Amino acid sequence: MSDYSMCSDQDLILRSHAGDRDSEEELIKRYRQKVRICARRFYLLGGDDEDLLQEGMIGLLHAVRSYNPEMGTSFNTFAEKCIKSRLIDAAQFKGYVEFISSEDLSMEDPADENSNPETLLIKYEQYEEVVSQLRLKLSRYESSVLDLYLHGFSYPEIAKKLGKSDRSIYNAVQRIRTKLSEFL
Repeated sequence: MSDYSMCSDQDLILRSHAGDRDSEEELIKRYRQKVRICARRFYLLGGDDEDLLQEGMIGLLHAVRSYNPEMGTSFNTFAEKCIKSRLIDAAQFKGYVEFISSEDLSMEDPADENSNPETLLIKYEQYEEVVSQLRLKLSRYESSVLDLYLHGFSYPEIAKKLGKSDRSIYNAVQRIRTKLSEFL
């Protein structure tokens, strides 16, 4: 595999479309964290985070293979739309619950009902209400874990930041999910 670290996303896309699978792998590696962050906005009662990550990765792969630089949007923006679209489709099919955060409050695409300022404001207020009610039931430790988890950190990364074991973080997330289920 060549060193693609100095290549732009645009260069990697062009190489990928020309059949270079290593450049495709590099793009997927670069955007894996974006998939994690997007997937963290969803929660499946009794489900597994890996299902969400797989759906998000499928969305990312679709973005890599179908991106057209002449569309007038960056690959980053296109990839995020594809990832979120795949996650929303999976959510509707599999019964996931979507959370919206302040990062989603954008007016990029007025044709998209999720970008309607009124709809976004209502969703954001609902999200804030659930989070504020949930925080009343969480310990200080669980609240710290939740904050890091929602910012896209993995269990090992959270464990390192908080000086705890991976298992301790996993258990905290499970307790948070149990408490969250009372609101859904």
